[in-house]
Amino acid sequence: MIKGQLFSDSNNNSIHDSGEPQLANQKITEQGSNSVCFSDQNGNYSLFVLDTGNFIASPPSINWYNPAPVSHTATFTGIHQTDSLNDFAFQSQGAFEDGSITITPISNFRSGFTAYYQIKYSNYGTTNISPSVYFYPYSNVTFQSSTVTPSQISPDSVIWNLSPMTPFQTGSIIITVNVNSGLPIGTLINSSAHIEPYATDANQGNNNSSWAVNTTSSFDPNDILVNEDTLTTTQLSNAPWLEYIIRFQNTGNDTAFAVKILNPIDTNKLNLSTFEFTNASHPVNLNWINYQRNMEFKFENILLPDSNTNEPLSHGFVRYRIQPKTTLTAGDSITNFAAIYFDFNEPVITNTAKTIIILPTGIASETPAQGKLHVFPNPTENSINISGIKLENGKAQLRLTDIYGKLILEKTVTTTTSTLETNQLANGVYLIQSGVGGRRL
Repeated sequence: MIKGQLFSDSNNNSIHDSGEPQLANQKITEQGSNSVCFSDQNGNYSLFVLDTGNFIASPPSINWYNPAPVSHTATFTGIHQTDSLNDFAFQSQGAFEDGSITITPISNFRSGFTAYYQIKYSNYGTTNISPSVYFYPYSNVTFQSSTVTPSQISPDSVIWNLSPMTPFQTGSIIITVNVNSGLPIGTLINSSAHIEPYATDANQGNNNSSWAVNTTSSFDPNDILVNEDTLTTTQLSNAPWLEYIIRFQNTGNDTAFAVKILNPIDTNKLNLSTFEFTNASHPVNLNWINYQRNMEFKFENILLPDSNTNEPLSHGFVRYRIQPKTTLTAGDSITNFAAIYFDFNEPVITNTAKTIIILPTGIASETPAQGKLHVFPNPTENSINISGIKLENGKAQLRLTDIYGKLILEKTVTTTTSTLETNQLANGVYLIQSGVGGRRL
């Protein structure tokens, strides 16, 4: 067993001093066997190897930081030996701002009922930041309340101006929304979130987040979601990310003291080396059980209240992303499910999330060069012409958002060329997407 700790080394002395944060849920890899483990909530890791000899433990890559050292070599001459003190100190590469945000739907969305999001905000940079978090509720939901008092509420956004954050510090907000009554089952809801500062952020790609869900009827609250239900063979060549959310809820009549999730990962179709933990509702420890091909998520002492006592806090989730193997072909499917254990009860088995690999389809004349939409005139005021729209079953959805993810306009079209009329444009940069059912085409 190779043991050590991961921590942020703010004074670059390679010693874990008081006040320097430990780094949890980070993946450590043994180079020769590709065995992996994850650091716990105190930054400690235990990497098991199955033979004698020399083994090299490598830390993860973290933006804006260099690990010291870049690897550790452990030598074992017999079984049941432990090589300790293999610490990795992450030292900054300079002054970088990097605020990050994710929004996660933590409940089902039923017409006429309340539903919940969790927003997680983090400082992944090397300097302190004073963040502002923006929540943009979709047109079919209304903001009701949040666990952190907002600084400003308007019809189309909710803003929190938060206290300064040090590097690797995180926070979260649980948001309660009301889903409009009378919505058909399957109605798209795609709220979004944004974090400032943005203009000075070194990695603006993680300053916005959204997750599309569809309204449901009564449904098991323990489920698994995937962000893509289809991938084309063309997409596979660029190793896209599949992001999964496993949600659970204590619907019993007493507090759950521990929750464990076993999530079998099909390593014939998914590349385990690309696994990245994204977020969880509560502190969680990860463990890859190699002989079972199971990713284990353990929430110890979670004290999850039952839904009758405290409905908003009875929910939990884990979220991660992973890349499919590029050797998959059309007709292949990637399936994923989980078994959720509440204390010592029998497991609850989730639904199966499926992603199907398909061939690219469509008429060549519908798609401009490089698959881009053509937008003109540019710049413009009020009216935007769009050509090159891909249709599926004779229709597509056009969505116009600003750079912060705020929805300006949505329209269903049945032609490959269309016009968006809006009086909500201001000078700035906007994003236009086309898709069906929330899935980008």
